[in-house]
Amino acid sequence: DVMHTLDTKKIEDICIYGNAAGFKGEDGFPAEWVNDYKGNKIVVYGHKVHDNPHIVGKTYGLDTGCVHGGYLTAMLYPEMTFIQVKAKQQYHHGKGK
Repeated sequence: DVMHTLDTKKIEDICIYGNAAGFKGEDGFPAEWVNDYKGNKIVVYGHKVHDNPHIVGKTYGLDTGCVHGGYLTAMLYPEMTFIQVKAKQQYHHGKGK
């Protein structure tokens, strides 16, 4: 996996600037970079849907599929706690959750 060869600075650049071109996994989404991130900054991201907030180290994946009928998730900072609201309906019926 090409992401495992990237240094933390490159991963940080991808997180901050969204340049994941060429680093897509089999599902078409950016490859899972969170296991390689060793930076000190907290990274909050979305777009890849998880059933619950996806926490790995200092990374927080908050996309819990609201558009697909899941939940809208927010993170309170600095408490690092979550608030979730169930979607009223499924807004998108395409690829995703």
